[in-house]
Amino acid sequence: MQSRFMAILLTGTLCLGMLTGCSKEQILGWFGSSETTPISQNAAKPTFSIPESPFFELKINPNFKTKGCYAKLDTFNSGNRPNVLRIKSYETPEEETFPSFLIYAHVSGRSFGALIDTEINANLYAAAEQGGRVFHHIDGEGGTKVKIKITEVTDNGVMGEIIGGNIADTYSRDPQNASGNFYARIQL
Repeated sequence: MQSRFMAILLTGTLCLGMLTGCSKEQILGWFGSSETTPISQNAAKPTFSIPESPFFELKINPNFKTKGCYAKLDTFNSGNRPNVLRIKSYETPEEETFPSFLIYAHVSGRSFGALIDTEINANLYAAAEQGGRVFHHIDGEGGTKVKIKITEVTDNGVMGEIIGGNIADTYSRDPQNASGNFYARIQL
């Protein structure tokens, strides 16, 4: 009885396929492949768009944005000296222009890849113009360092977010919540 039902179902499917102009291969494709493929070979890699050029954006009042952004990870073999992550708007101190910023953090990871999705407590300093107000993290009582997270690492760049913490400027000291994002070129 069951094989008779399957024969009728198969015949009906073939007729429907021929009436709609499908080829034999298309009709057989409806039933799936008899080959099995390990899932790991078909796993899709997450896709993200890499910005054309480095940038840093700090969403505060007023908004702060730079066109340059560089990341450097200094690692040390000494067990008592932490690794240092620096993200900044200039490649060398001599090339600093404004607006300018510096993020500085001690990290345990020895590569950018090891820092992905890790919440990093960092010091932040940002100035829109030379000699103007400096925005900085608020440390100590009632303050926290800025929190950043590396989200993606490419061959020559690092994408990340500023996910929290308090900052204030040198004049008002009124705290603001820090948020933003960046794409930095990796410095060797």
